[in-house]
Formats: sequence, C-alpha cells, structure tokens
Amino acid sequence: MDNGDGGHADWDDIKTFVAAAQTGSFGAAARRLKTTQPTVTRRIEDLELRLGAKLFDRGLRGVSLTRAGEMVYDRALTMQRASLDIERLSLDHETPDA
Repeated sequence: MDNGDGGHADWDDIKTFVAAAQTGSFGAAARRLKTTQPTVTRRIEDLELRLGAKLFDRGLRGVSLTRAGEMVYDRALTMQRASLDIERLSLDHETPDA
C-alpha cells in the first residue's frame, strides 16, 4: 500500500472515486469535476493500486462498484460529510486577520 507518500490516499482521488461511483461513468465524473476522462481514469487506477483492490467493474455501459468499492464508497462518503462539516465550521467563525 506504500506509494512513496506513506500509502495515504489523495483527497482528490477520493473525490474522483465518489464522483465516478455516483455517476456510473468516468466520463460523467470528469464532466462533474471539470477535468478530463483520462485524469479520472488515472486517479481511480492510482487509488486501486494504493488500496490493493479493484474498486470498479468496467463495462461498455459504464462502471459499477465491486464489493471492495462499496466498502470504500461508504467510508468515502463519511469523509466527504466530515469535510463539509469542517468547511461549515470555518464559515461560522470569524476569519483571522490577514
């Protein structure tokens, strides 16, 4: 699981994974994230390599989560909710003087 950065998943890879899972296609995920399909593919492949598990079954009509992908998706949604909560916290408090 070590990719040179301590084996930690990149947050952008997680967001890309969630978008692909929700849209059912790497192309649709790319459009949602305003990036390219090859970038989405690379991020998903990097995440799969890092985790040592296939996250999507790929087909002509799009992608679907594998069992491992479903487990990662549940946790990724928890992470995404926590990130939004943190952003809301920062909006609820005064910003520090620049």
